[in-house]
Amino acid sequence: MTLRPIVPPNYKAAAEQLKLSPAIISGDHVFLTGVTGTDLDGKMPDDPAAQIQNVFEKTIWF
Repeated sequence: MTLRPIVPPNYKAAAEQLKLSPAIISGDHVFLTGVTGTDLDGKMPDDPAAQIQNVFEKTIWF
Protein backbone atom coordinates (compact mmCIF):
# COMPACT_ATOMS: atom_id res chain seq x y z
CA MET A 1 0.00 0.00 0.00
CA THR A 2 1.23 3.49 -0.83
CA LEU A 3 1.92 5.88 2.02
CA ARG A 4 1.56 9.59 1.34
CA PRO A 5 3.05 12.00 3.89
CA ILE A 6 1.13 15.19 4.63
CA VAL A 7 3.37 18.13 5.48
CA PRO A 8 1.76 21.59 5.55
CA PRO A 9 4.09 24.37 4.39
CA ASN A 10 4.51 25.82 7.90
CA TYR A 11 5.69 22.40 9.18
CA LYS A 12 8.16 21.66 6.37
CA ALA A 13 11.38 22.70 8.13
CA ALA A 14 10.47 20.86 11.34
CA ALA A 15 9.36 17.77 9.42
CA GLU A 16 12.66 17.65 7.51
CA GLN A 17 14.71 18.13 10.68
CA LEU A 18 12.77 15.51 12.65
CA LYS A 19 12.24 13.22 9.64
CA LEU A 20 8.58 13.08 10.65
CA SER A 21 5.40 14.22 8.95
CA PRO A 22 2.38 15.40 10.95
CA ALA A 23 0.15 12.93 9.08
CA ILE A 24 0.29 10.04 6.64
CA ILE A 25 -2.44 8.87 4.31
CA SER A 26 -2.54 5.12 3.73
CA GLY A 27 -5.41 3.94 1.59
CA ASP A 28 -8.59 5.29 3.16
CA HIS A 29 -6.96 6.04 6.52
CA VAL A 30 -5.26 9.14 7.93
CA PHE A 31 -2.68 8.55 10.67
CA LEU A 32 -1.70 11.55 12.81
CA THR A 33 1.65 11.80 14.59
CA GLY A 34 1.55 13.74 17.81
CA VAL A 35 -0.33 16.80 16.60
CA THR A 36 -2.12 18.51 19.48
CA GLY A 37 -5.54 20.14 19.41
CA THR A 38 -4.35 23.61 20.34
CA ASP A 39 -5.63 26.58 18.39
CA LEU A 40 -3.42 29.00 16.46
CA ASP A 41 -2.79 30.97 19.67
CA GLY A 42 -1.54 27.83 21.45
CA LYS A 43 -4.64 27.54 23.65
CA MET A 44 -6.31 24.16 24.21
CA PRO A 45 -10.10 24.33 23.80
CA ASP A 46 -12.24 22.61 26.45
CA ASP A 47 -14.41 21.04 23.75
CA PRO A 48 -12.92 17.78 22.35
CA ALA A 49 -14.66 18.37 19.00
CA ALA A 50 -12.87 21.73 18.68
CA GLN A 51 -9.56 20.03 19.50
CA ILE A 52 -10.11 17.46 16.75
CA GLN A 53 -11.05 20.20 14.29
CA ASN A 54 -7.84 22.07 15.17
CA VAL A 55 -5.75 18.95 14.50
CA PHE A 56 -7.25 18.53 11.05
CA GLU A 57 -6.90 22.23 10.26
CA LYS A 58 -3.19 22.06 11.20
CA THR A 59 -2.45 18.91 9.21
CA ILE A 60 -4.89 18.01 6.47
CA TRP A 61 -6.85 21.07 5.41
CA PHE A 62 -4.03 23.40 4.41
